[in-house]
This record gives sequence, structure tokens and C-alpha cells, in this order.
Amino acid sequence: MSAHDIKSAERPPPDAALVAIAEYARNFKVKSPGAYETARYCLMDTLACGFQALKYPACRKLLGPVVPGAVMPGGARVPGTSFELDPVQAAFNIGAMIRWLDFNDTWLAAEWGHPSDNLGGLLAVSDYLARQAVMSGRTPLTVQELLSAMIKAHEIQGVLALENSFNRVGLDHVLLVRVASTAVVASLLGGTLEQVVNAVSNAWIDGGALRTYRHAPNTGSRKSWAAGDATSRAVRLALIALTGEMGYPSALSARTWGFSDVLFRGKPIVLAQPFDSYVMENVLFKISYPAEFHAQTAVEAAMTLHPQVAGRLADIERVVIETQEPLYRQRRAGVFPRRQREPARPGRLPDRPPQTTRGRHAGAREEVRNIGGRSLWPEAGRTDQDAVRDAEVARCIAGERAGGRDGDQRPGGLRGASVMGLLAR
Repeated sequence: MSAHDIKSAERPPPDAALVAIAEYARNFKVKSPGAYETARYCLMDTLACGFQALKYPACRKLLGPVVPGAVMPGGARVPGTSFELDPVQAAFNIGAMIRWLDFNDTWLAAEWGHPSDNLGGLLAVSDYLARQAVMSGRTPLTVQELLSAMIKAHEIQGVLALENSFNRVGLDHVLLVRVASTAVVASLLGGTLEQVVNAVSNAWIDGGALRTYRHAPNTGSRKSWAAGDATSRAVRLALIALTGEMGYPSALSARTWGFSDVLFRGKPIVLAQPFDSYVMENVLFKISYPAEFHAQTAVEAAMTLHPQVAGRLADIERVVIETQEPLYRQRRAGVFPRRQREPARPGRLPDRPPQTTRGRHAGAREEVRNIGGRSLWPEAGRTDQDAVRDAEVARCIAGERAGGRDGDQRPGGLRGASVMGLLAR
């Protein structure tokens, strides 16, 4: 906790974590080819997730201006729609699309989450800045700069997740989306170091959403728009900071009133390692199934084994499930109540509460790394949904081939293209 004398009105220096986040977001130069390569795949994958979500009325009904008619010609565009909105509302729209189907990337550590959720704010602000630049005769942001912003947002969210478990205190991981997006968006907007620190301090002061909408008996669709809400709030906080609005230097560590004392059981926020490009280089993609990442191997095994057991369900004596420690904690807390074992009845399995199985898709990254110039998804077991998703990827990179598969700096390349050109394709 802060060693600041609570009897003194003198403001303390900013918490070290606030400064580290702000300095990284504002000043770090990404040099890793592997990070850029993965960020490029991540951008395509994340946009495809958003395009697929547009097929669902439950998602579409949340999109558009905050009230009818509150559009902004020349503002940020929402991919796959005709909306042009202020960047705050556009960030919500894009963020909700990205997360709606639970199909975008994943990071697993003490806290888990989906770092590409940050693209809601990053893409909205990048497109807004690019369009404003063109209208004033300046050079617009390039996709290379957007990829750099993605790498930084991934890194901030992922490193914070390594040893800080917010789910243990009942807080949702979208808190990290708000913090990461705030830092990187404030930097994209040209904020000074002080302004970025101020913005990030306000992101922490906002506290965290409760996880209750992810668990019985309150499970609901907020899970699908919570990240959009967080990245949208980040854009708002960044814009506020750039007006010169003050920040709160010991937002994390202040005794009694800081984040750690109020919401984190007195534990400090830990940065387990220096910020670099580690998270983007090691992020996990959901290659096959739109499901909780912990369950990917379980679903894959079930789909593989189903033909062998479908006709012999009555022969199953019992089902033994191994699971992760987080789910075990949830069951102990009463999220999944214990039931008496039921005997198997012909034609069906015993009635058991839903559970995931242990492990993660260890080959996910290798699948992505080894595909070369081929489709992002393997051909085996393809469905109509896969084909639609691949088609959407093809749409968003339609002009890339003229610039080379690696997204080089030539005029037709993905990295050298403007953000405006990306959304116009």
C-alpha cells in the first residue's frame, strides 16, 4: 500500500504500475516480427468474429447510435454496417460485435480474458483519426500503426492478468480491457505521459463489473457486450484526459480508498514481467469451436468420440470429469450444485450439471503459425459457418495480395494501407 501520510494533503507521486503502463503505451517501439505476424492474423480473426455476429438479431439490435439519429458523418465507421458514429459509441458497437459469439482470441493466466476485445476502441479511434486526417490534408494512420496499438493493448491486458486474479474477488476481466484500451487510445490520441497516466488512473477508479452475469443464476447476454462497454468507456476516459482533466496518482495504492484496499482485498497490483510483445506472440486462437477456451479440448474430444459411443449410451456406467481449479472453486461456491448420482437410463446420459474439462488447445498457436498462405482454418470438418467466416476474412483483406502475403510496406500491403482503406474494403 501507499506509504503516503494520510494526514497530508500533498499529492503523492503516481503509482509505479500507472507509470509503467503509460510509458509503455506511449513510448514503446514494437520490433518483434512474430508479434506483427500474429497481430495481422488477430486483426483478420477478430473482424471475422464481428462480421459473423451481424447474422444475429440479438447483436444487431444493440448497434447504431445511442439514440436514433445521433450519427456522425465523417466519424468512426462500424465494419459491416452503414453506421458512422462518434468514436465512443462506435467502440461499443465494434466491441459488442467482436465478443458476441465468444469466438475471438483468449489469454489464460491467473486472470483470463480476450485481448482482442480492445480492438473495439482501437479501431474506432484509429478510423476516426484517419478520416479526420484525410479531411484536413494530413497523412492518415496506417494499419501498421493499428497493429502496433493492438500489440500494446494485448500486452497490457495480458501482463496484468499473469498474477492478478480479479475473478477471485468477484470482478469481471473486462476491467483489464478498460485499462488497456484507455492507455493505448490516450496514446493514439496524442496524449502526454501525464495525460495517459491520468486516463489510466480513472480507468482503475471506475472499479470493475461484477462477474455475476457469467454465472448461474444470473447468466445472461451482458457477457457478450460487457467488453464493448469497457472499451467504449476507455475511449471516453481518454478523451476526458486529453482536455487536461486531472488524474489520481495513488488510485491503486491509497490506503482505505484505493483500488487494492477497496476491491482487491488489500493486495497490490503486480506486474509480473516488463511489458514487451510477449502476449501477442503467445495469444491463443479459437480455431474450431465458439466456446469457453478451457472447454476446447473437451468439445473436440466429444465431437471425435461421438460416432463411437452414440449407439451405446446405455452402456455407460459413469462419467468422470477432470476440470480446472477455477471451475472447482465455482462449484464449491455453489455455482454448480452437487447432485446425487443418477443411474444411466437407455438412450441418455445421467443428468449432470454442466462442466468443462481440463486442458487447453495446445495446438492452436501452431495451427496458426503453420498455415502459411493457406486459409486460417483447416479444411477438415469444415461447415457452412466456417465458409462464411472465411469469406468475411477474405473480404477484409481483399486488397492485400497486391502488396505481398506478409503485409509489407508496399502500397497494396495490409500494413502500409491506411485504416480508412481497411474499413472501406
